Amino acid sequence: MIDILLLISGNSKRMGQEKALLPFLNNKSFVCHLIDVYSKVKEATLFVIVNANNEQPIKEAVGNRNPKLVFLINPNPEHGRLSSILIGLNKLKKGNAVFIQNIDNPFVDELLIDEMKKAYASDAFLVPQYNGKNGHPLLLGSELVSELISQQQHISDLKSFLNTKKKNILPTNSEAILANINTPKDYAAWFSKPNKL
Repeated sequence: MIDILLLISGNSKRMGQEKALLPFLNNKSFVCHLIDVYSKVKEATLFVIVNANNEQPIKEAVGNRNPKLVFLINPNPEHGRLSSILIGLNKLKKGNAVFIQNIDNPFVDELLIDEMKKAYASDAFLVPQYNGKNGHPLLLGSELVSELISQQQHISDLKSFLNTKKKNILPTNSEAILANINTPKDYAAWFSKPNKL
């Protein structure tokens, strides 16, 4: 079973407004687009990790899109991305794998998710790659999830943990997997150039 962690616990300081609510395509916000895409993953639970300030507006924006959504609050988002990931991982059913999806990497579609599921391996992590550059999302195998949970007190950041693990690559023709939208300039760069999408 593969579940999903959608990370939205940052304060969006560099953007100047809540990134999850930014307009995406087809009259959807970032968060609504990502929830709709991941809702196609059969039997998966989608954990949405938010902070105390953005929880309510995000819940209002999402509405009843997916009855299997589980909202979790990171009380200390200043502790960084790993703190949000661990909050989510500790709620997973034992033996499950997980997609780790950042809100500022919104260009994910059903085809990419399906291809990543087919390339899944329990003892490795998987990333899509465009022209030799790693993109998003990350698919963490169930064995690595278990190890990360059991060693969480000794792990300072996810990158250091993954550097010692088996890495699998899924080549893709989509440059958009590289998008990292943290500022108004980043947003304009991607949404003013439809040929990239």
